[in-house]
Amino acid sequence: MLKKLFIILTILFSYTSANEKPTLGYLERLSTVTKYDNSLKALNIVANDILNEIGVDFNIKDYSDFDSISKVYNNGEIDVITLDLREYLKGFKKVDDNTSIYVTLPDMENRRLDKLYLLVNKDSNINSLKDLKNKSLALRNGEILSQAYMNIIKKDNKLKYKNVKYFDNYNTIVLKTFFNNFDACIVPSGIYETIKELSPTIKTKLIILDKTENIYIPNIMLSNEKEKNNTINMVQKIKNNEKKEELFSLLSITDIFILEDYEVEKIKQFYLKSLK
Repeated sequence: MLKKLFIILTILFSYTSANEKPTLGYLERLSTVTKYDNSLKALNIVANDILNEIGVDFNIKDYSDFDSISKVYNNGEIDVITLDLREYLKGFKKVDDNTSIYVTLPDMENRRLDKLYLLVNKDSNINSLKDLKNKSLALRNGEILSQAYMNIIKKDNKLKYKNVKYFDNYNTIVLKTFFNNFDACIVPSGIYETIKELSPTIKTKLIILDKTENIYIPNIMLSNEKEKNNTINMVQKIKNNEKKEELFSLLSITDIFILEDYEVEKIKQFYLKSLK
């Protein structure tokens, strides 16, 4: 996902200065391109394949840890950063004071912010949240809001799970719960609705036991005050561009939104509640 984010970031901010190459920062250890020996080189290849036709030039800097990227962001060396949501929520106090605009790229249509569903297998004898005691859960690997939701349920209902296991994609999570390898799973509502459309039999064995408010986003980008107006303008240009559907399809996203401050705050408060 971060590779996709970085490409769209480049498109957004490569227009911000006529005299300088914009500099964009990302966490190298979180990017999907780290499987390559030289992830920065791989990222440049991917980005250049898309951007050469429009004559865009840019600088990319990768950082190995959150402290490093937050430091250069806060001192003005970098104006825009892309973060895994997990890293942002764990370190937002270090970057929020310098951030004027938050952007997200949803991966489901008509979903600005999404709900998280707690799905349970009908054969698991789970009729309430308290029935999750000594049950097994499947979660998406690295998905911090799903983990927060799991912890909130655990604390509010004073229970312990039998086991929790993490997988790399939501399809696997849903299918393993459907086949009763796990009693329950946590999945964004938009993704679950899509899976149901593709495989209607899924709903014959899975029920939505509980759900959150609209607090889920798949990613986040931060921009400082210097780039605030450019961010607003470029997001609007992309939304109005006649080729946006082609671009969105290529990046497996459905839209681009500037988040309201209260939306970001709601996400942070949900995460913080899980730590209490």
